[in-house]
Order: sequence, then structure tokens, then C-alpha cells
Amino acid sequence: PSAALFALALLSKESVAPLPLALLLLPAPGAADIRERARRAAPHLAILLAWGALALAFRTGATSFEWDARSAALLPWRFLLSAAGVEDPGAWVLYAGRGLRIQALAGAALAAGAVFLSRPGARHSAGNAFPWFAWAALGLLPILPVSAAWSSYYFAFPLAGLCLGLGALASRLPLAAACALPVAVLLAGEPTLREPFAQPGSAEAAHRSRVSVTRLELGSAVVWQAMRDLPAQLRGLPPRSLLVFNGLSIGNGLISGDGPAMRLLSGDPTLAAAYLGELGDSTDFSRPLFLVSYDADAGRFRSSDLSGAAFADLKFGLELSGRPRGARAACRHELQRPGADAAWLRWNLGYLDWQAGDTLEAARNWRIAAGGAFLEREEVRSELRRAMDSEGGARVANLATILERAPTDTLAILTTAREAHKSGNPLGYVLYFRAARLNPASLGLLREARAALVHGSTRASVEILDEMIGNAERASGRP
Repeated sequence: PSAALFALALLSKESVAPLPLALLLLPAPGAADIRERARRAAPHLAILLAWGALALAFRTGATSFEWDARSAALLPWRFLLSAAGVEDPGAWVLYAGRGLRIQALAGAALAAGAVFLSRPGARHSAGNAFPWFAWAALGLLPILPVSAAWSSYYFAFPLAGLCLGLGALASRLPLAAACALPVAVLLAGEPTLREPFAQPGSAEAAHRSRVSVTRLELGSAVVWQAMRDLPAQLRGLPPRSLLVFNGLSIGNGLISGDGPAMRLLSGDPTLAAAYLGELGDSTDFSRPLFLVSYDADAGRFRSSDLSGAAFADLKFGLELSGRPRGARAACRHELQRPGADAAWLRWNLGYLDWQAGDTLEAARNWRIAAGGAFLEREEVRSELRRAMDSEGGARVANLATILERAPTDTLAILTTAREAHKSGNPLGYVLYFRAARLNPASLGLLREARAALVHGSTRASVEILDEMIGNAERASGRP
């Protein structure tokens, strides 16, 4: 049973890979202790080798992870903080400034108790706890290469060793003192134990629960549905396709790394997968792109080709969801395509550079789009009046041409946004969003943009505008 559970755990998260090594360190009953340890670890080691061969067979040449020596060096510290119920090391500064919370105090007491129990001259030997602490240390090894993308759930396996080690240290304590240790652990980890009374798949369940029955139920349902829907949809995709997943709740458990599960489901070792929010400068946009969406209401996966107009929609979708870096990378790739509308793409790229914080590059791209000749303020007003005299769809096209030579003029952006929105052109949502980002202190503009975005844009864009409106109201001192 242990080996079977280990196989399932490996398919869930590769951080449990050191278990066979941990079993070799744990004492076993019997005279031939070393042989007994090896016999106990042998089936687990065989499963690890089979899993490794399978992972190599379905690997891709690219990876989304980069080695970060500083993050790797801080990993043990982050592990101890996570054990104390603190996921963000910066939170300790916050606690010190506003008064320590009970979780921080309980975690500190837990660490102090462990040091006290293992001190030289203690009534009992700490030798029994050593193999379990070695388990905790071994469990950190698979996390080192991905420590820059650290998440607390990576620590589930090493945390088991830590808890068992503390239990071994406390084994000879009086019952009351020994019971205090698990109480301290429960208090320290209280935020991760909250279980919202919400239906699986709801926003509350996805965002508030961490390792919980609700989240496990949600993740299992998504993975099961993927196994039913995706093999047929993935069959026949071009080699090297990149599957872009959207609509999945947090903690679904389907995508890990660059998507080995998708390669298994499709039987194609060249496929890769990523979440929509992971797209960025390291994404290879030359791959054939396919959007895989999960419809939570229908409980079904659907896939569609991300080429042509759909690729343009992808760029705007990334921007409206607060991911300008991903949108910028996609726009740069599109700019390299033969026959691309260079002025239009440069103009868009300027906004994305500006939103990503690169104002110098934004100015350079706007200058290229304008042919080096920007319109003066009065010229903009005159051009706008002329464009408004045109009829039908030509009006929005003429207004957009003005924006190429007046990219930061609020009136030009807002006028074009209003006309595009009135005619049902989806560009209106993007322009309203850009006008708001350029004018974060203008309450009237922010509220107008929010009203437009509510009716057809992403929930993320509305949430961003809500935050901007709140900041503007606080700064102005009026609701």
C-alpha cells in the first residue's frame, strides 16, 4: 500500500521523490537493519525509476523555471516560516509593526521548544528524531531548482518529516507537555486550516481554502473531467503545440511545470501547456497556440485555435486582466510576422511597455508609430472634429489613426473609446482601460470606464478599476 500511494503522490507532485532515500535512513526492526531498510525501500525505488523514465520520455526541451541561487539559499528559512503558518517572509515585518499575531507567537514557541528538546544534556537522546529531520531536509532538494517560483504547498512532504521529528523529540515528555506541541502547530497553521462553507468551484472556495476537502474535491473533479474531454480534443494537434489554459480555479492540480499531464493525455511528447497568466517573455509564441477553457457551469473543457484575430484578442485579454508583460511579449512576436501592420502594432506595444513600467521603450515605440511627428494639442482637437464627421465604421478607424500620432492624449483616447463602445467594437474596452490607466486620479473617467467594462470585459479589469477608484477616492477625500 505504501508503494502504491507513493506512485499516486509522484503523479500529483514530484516533491515526494526523495521518499526512497528517507526510507533508507529510517530504522527498521530486526537484526539485519540495513537489509530490512533496503528491502522496504526497494519497491518505492523501482516506482521512482519508472516515473523518472516516463518523465524523461515526455519531457520538452524548454522549461519555464530558471535557477535562482538567492531563492534556493533562502529555501530552508521559508520552510520554517511556512511551518509556523507564515507564507510570506515579509509578513514578519508587518507583524512586528502592528503587533504579533497568535500564529507568529505559536510558531516561535514551537521553534523554541524544538531547540530546547534537542539541547545537549537533555533527558533523552535526539537520535530518534534525526532520521525524520533528514526526511525534512531531503524533501527540500526537489524544490531547489524551482525555488524562484516557490509556493507553500511544495512543503507538504518535508513538513511531514519535520512534524514527525518534533514528535520524536517530544516522545518522552509528560503527556501535558507533549500535547502542547500539536496545539502549537494547529495555532501556527490556523490560516491554512480554514475551511469555507462554500460549494466546490466557487470563488470563495478557490481563493480562501488551501489544502482542504473542498479543494481536493474541486481538483479531483477537474482532473477527472480533463481525462474524459481532452484526449479527443488534443488528438491531431500540430506538433509542438502550446496549450494555454484559462478558466480553471486556483489549485486545480491539472497543470504542473510545462504540462507533462497533457503530453500523457495526448501521447505527443512535443506538446507543452501553461496557464494564461504564465505567458510572458519566455513564451515561445512561434508554437501553434490553442486555448483550452474550462466551463465550470457546464463542467466541460473546450479548446480553440489561437491564430489570426483570436491571437489579437489574446493580447487584449492579457492586458485587460492586468498582465501587460504577457501581452507585450505576444505583441512583439506578432510584430515580427510578415505583412504585419507595423504602425498599429507599435502603437499598441507602446501602451503595453508603459503599463509594464518601461516608459522609455514606450516613447520609442510611439515615436516609430507616429513616424516621428506627434500632433500638438490643438491639432488633435481639429483632427478629432474631422474624424467625427465621417460615417459608420470609418469613424472609429479614423479616430484610431489619430491615436497613432497622439498616444497619450486623454481626449483622443476617450473619444475613440466611446465611439468604439457605441458601435460594439471590442477595441472600446481596451481603450477605456488605457484611458483609466493613464489618468488614475480622474474619478469621473475611472467610473465611466468601469461602467463600460462591466458589460463586456474581464472580471479582472473591473477589479483593477475598482482598486483605482478606491485609491482616487481616498486621495481626493470624497466618495
